[in-house]
Amino acid sequence: MAQLTGQQALRLAIQHHQNGDLPRAENLYRQILLKEPKNADALHLLGLVAHQMGRNDQAVELIRRAIAIQPDFTDAYYNLGVSLQAGGHYAEAIEANRRAISLRPDYADAYRNLGVALDGNGQLDEAIAAARKAIGLNARDYEAYGNLGTFLAKKGQLGEAAAGLRRALELGGGAVAGLWLALASVHVERRDDMAAIPCYARALSLQPNSAAVYNDLGRAQIRVHGFARAAACFNKALALQPGQADALVNLGLLHRELGNLPQAETAWRAAHKADPDLAGPLAQLASLLKGRLPEADRMAVAARSDDARLSVADRASLLFGLGQVLDGRGEYASAAQSAAKANALVMEQSRQRGTTWNSAEHRLHVSRLIEGFTPELFARLADEAGLRRAADEGRWRLPVFVFGLPRSGTTLIEQVLASHSRVHGAGELRLSRELFESLPFFSNDTQDLKDSLAALDGEMLEKWRRHHLSKLTAIVERDRPGFVADRVVDKMPDSYLYLGLVALTFPGATLIQVRREPRDVAVSCWMMDFADIGWANDFEHIGERFTQYRRLMDHWHAVLPVRIHEVSYERLVEDFENESRRLVNLCGLDWEPACMDFHRTVRAVSTSTEIRQPLYRTSAGRWKNYEGILDELFQRLPREI
Repeated sequence: MAQLTGQQALRLAIQHHQNGDLPRAENLYRQILLKEPKNADALHLLGLVAHQMGRNDQAVELIRRAIAIQPDFTDAYYNLGVSLQAGGHYAEAIEANRRAISLRPDYADAYRNLGVALDGNGQLDEAIAAARKAIGLNARDYEAYGNLGTFLAKKGQLGEAAAGLRRALELGGGAVAGLWLALASVHVERRDDMAAIPCYARALSLQPNSAAVYNDLGRAQIRVHGFARAAACFNKALALQPGQADALVNLGLLHRELGNLPQAETAWRAAHKADPDLAGPLAQLASLLKGRLPEADRMAVAARSDDARLSVADRASLLFGLGQVLDGRGEYASAAQSAAKANALVMEQSRQRGTTWNSAEHRLHVSRLIEGFTPELFARLADEAGLRRAADEGRWRLPVFVFGLPRSGTTLIEQVLASHSRVHGAGELRLSRELFESLPFFSNDTQDLKDSLAALDGEMLEKWRRHHLSKLTAIVERDRPGFVADRVVDKMPDSYLYLGLVALTFPGATLIQVRREPRDVAVSCWMMDFADIGWANDFEHIGERFTQYRRLMDHWHAVLPVRIHEVSYERLVEDFENESRRLVNLCGLDWEPACMDFHRTVRAVSTSTEIRQPLYRTSAGRWKNYEGILDELFQRLPREI
């Protein structure tokens, strides 16, 4: 060191720094500063070393000293922003990045990091704009594309988010595990777990010892009924991190899916023991056991739900679970109070994220469906040879669509039918929605729905039938290798939105609408911890959704060329055998006594634990427990749905 000039020493230190030898670089920077205390470059780079070694507070102090000496030090402002951001000081990081940009307006990296700081500060729209600006300045910045994709996903713009993340992976050579995980998360948000699974696998190829990724992959495997693979993932996670609470929680979820409820409880209790601070196990136990939850556990759930240190999602889950416990114990006013707190938390989070359900937009969507699917449209397409043939040919009768509002009894109907030896219950499929989204209207903002429907012809419908049928066949083979089904039940409540295309594509299919007392449905929706139903947290939104459901169903009953079979949940509960026989007959099948013992059928059911038990008449009329408590909700509902 004594034989080197200051500039030579600085160049040598930078060389060590660039080679990743941070201790040696740090030592040289400090020796330089002993001789030149006001060397702004050495202070700045010493601060950068401190940041890279995880000492962000020290980094901020050193870089600020460099800026005090050299106020127009652009890169120092940039790295100050990086260090502040790493320490969670987002507002100050925003200021530092903006200062760097003011000194160098084309500073693409500063715009990229400005976006991250803005996102951390809750300024999502500004973060998106900053990421787009960074890309405009450097179209090959894969990190900026990755940031943009992540921000758009938070905004709910999932299609654009996926495109941004795919571009980031393309530019980055596919070697960034975090980008694969972000893309997997987008696919999960879009309920496309089959697309998410290979993304998780690519992430694991880059991070083979990540228990967290094995957990995420396992959850996706559950949702596509890959239960053996899911179990292997969770066991691998536990092998990597013995006693890991997340893996135990997931094992509990797997057992619940398979109907192994005692094993689910055991797994969640083990998870709670492994990490008492984790909210998930307590929330799951509360939702599983309801009124049977021991008092000590109830008190723990209540105490944790008031913990402001928990995330909004965790607090809401605990409060929803507590509501189920109190409901099961007959403490209905307290149950409603707990659910009100949970829903308020979810609504506030939605407002902050800009993802609040838009009732006006939904109402307009229903109006467009009514205006587009006219008697004239069905009459025109009824003359298409493909449509007539599809109605007659038996192979097009494979699908059974079961739909209605959530919590109306669609899962019970599916379970009864799936107990038949010739039926496969496929769960909640997105195929009807995918059918609708294939219309040009969905992908082109300038395309009117009427114009898209006017372009429909028999050839297009035939293509959709074959595609849909191949998907159903693949799903059956995935779930039950070698099984040949006469009917496949697609139990997606929201399929009612797509019945126009469903009826045109599969005129030989069985359409089953499940109807239930609207007050029972509303209470159940409002008290349920739904992950992906944005309208269930607010009385006004529930009322509007129910009203538009009734409006659209009235239209379908009036115009569809295919009969919609109605099943009343209350009649099913009251006269189970005769109504079950009618259900099986609607599907063109012979009666089998196993349908009476639906609760003994072993299959995965993600939305209900009630079907693991015999049917009880007390399941109808639940709303009466909340008469006088939830009247404001009841007054917003249509009389029938």
